[in-house]
Amino acid sequence: MKRLDYAKRHLQRTITALKRLHMLLHAAEQLRMAAMVTPMQPIPRYEAAAHLVDATRLLLGHFEGYMGSVPKMRQVRDAVGVIKGQLWKGIV
Repeated sequence: MKRLDYAKRHLQRTITALKRLHMLLHAAEQLRMAAMVTPMQPIPRYEAAAHLVDATRLLLGHFEGYMGSVPKMRQVRDAVGVIKGQLWKGIV
């Protein structure tokens, strides 16, 4: 019974981590789109970007322990940082 309880707990944690990873990647992509400047969108959508920056910050916090061992997580974090820097330059 204990083994089943441990297996269930680990499975739940894995599913939660995968859901958070999906949300993080989706939020990072939406942030990229909100910060993009195109002929149809001459200025970034700052209001949407502000909410997405906060969401990505919270979600990245859940994966802080993986930053040292998973290069793809560092790439996502760095990409979000670059986008935040671009948005900041546009504001100032």
